[in-house]
Amino acid sequence: MAGYRLVARVGDAGLDWSDELVDALNAATGLEWKRDHAREERETGPSQGGLNEVILDAVVAEVAHIAIEALRERVRAVLDEFRKRRLDPPEAAVEIEPVDEDDPGEGVEAEA
Repeated sequence: MAGYRLVARVGDAGLDWSDELVDALNAATGLEWKRDHAREERETGPSQGGLNEVILDAVVAEVAHIAIEALRERVRAVLDEFRKRRLDPPEAAVEIEPVDEDDPGEGVEAEA
């Protein structure tokens, strides 16, 4: 069965920001968000002291398209609020990617 992966990206983030953002996303969506360290390094290269980009993701089982869009809007709202509290807000985006439950990707365990 196919599902979706919600991916939140925040550029030029401080080390303490990722925990704060994970907590906010967990509370807003009811999903379990995790940092994808391997994907961060693969897509942005090794970090030089700070973080080039924080990539957080959550895997959602098969849901109706309207439900995944509603989740995306909640994530956008969390990212917007997060950015408002920063003097120099980082770029932020949320994406929806299809995922195969049999092969959810690196760093994500499939539920039995």
